[in-house]
Order: sequence, then structure tokens, then C-alpha cells
Amino acid sequence: MIHLKKLKLEMILKSLGLRNRGVKIISCPSCARQAFQVIDTVKILEEKLSHIKAPVTLSIIGCVVNGPGEAAMTDIGITGGGKGNNMLYLSGVQSEKVLTEDIIKKVVLEVEKKASELEKKS
Repeated sequence: MIHLKKLKLEMILKSLGLRNRGVKIISCPSCARQAFQVIDTVKILEEKLSHIKAPVTLSIIGCVVNGPGEAAMTDIGITGGGKGNNMLYLSGVQSEKVLTEDIIKKVVLEVEKKASELEKKS
């Protein structure tokens, strides 16, 4: 119970910009335009990236309407695309297409790589 309260407190502080540690995920609430299951994807990524301590921003947006703008402001971003072809952004720049079934694996890899770079700098 204490661990859950601590986790919730950390999430609140991070969302308010009062704690700059770990992965900060920006996501859409999902809508009819989403090209993949955004909420489920975010839940899985939160768990798989919970070990990251370096401050990394990650956007998970399900469509190409709002996704590119959000991805331009984050270290790593994924935007939904047609026919399972989603776009990966690195430092706000389009990088490569990622199939829906590969999103989790690719995002975890890129976040871990970015976190490692940041840790080496500090």
C-alpha cells in the first residue's frame, strides 16, 4: 500500500513538473482516430520503463493529427499511422516507421538508449 501511494505521489509531482526523474509520458486520451491501442500501450510502457531514472520525455499519440506536434516536443515519440505503420520520432524528428506489433519493443529500446546517453553526460 505504501509503495502504491509513493508511486502515485511521484506521478503527480512529475506531471506538475516538480520532479524531473524517470520517463514522463505524454499521451492522448484516445479517440476514433487512434491507429493503435494508446491506453493499453501506455500502461505496458509505464511498467517496462519504471526502472529508468534519467529524465526522458515520451509521447504516445494514436493519430497523425496531433501526434507530430507532440512528438516534436519530446525526446521520443510515436504517432499512429495507417495500416499499422506508425511513425517514430527521435528528438522531435521523424526517424522511421514502426509496425504496431513492434511499438513496445522499439520504444523501450529507444528510451533505454536515450537514458544511457543522458546518464553518461551527467
